[in-house]
Amino acid sequence: MIEKVGKNYETGEQEFDITCDGCGEDMKIFIDYGWSELMDIMREKGWKNIHEDDWEWHHYCPDC
Repeated sequence: MIEKVGKNYETGEQEFDITCDGCGEDMKIFIDYGWSELMDIMREKGWKNIHEDDWEWHHYCPDC
């Protein structure tokens, strides 16, 4: 699950809370720009974003 937590108006960074749909591992990501930057950072850290049969996106940590 990806949840937008908020925005730091001084720096312009947006904070996202990422939770693994497999094991529940949690990670925070701060970005300057947009959704594509968030996806790039998640991929760099080994996370997988999978569009499953229930038509929902699921997010898995490197261990899952």
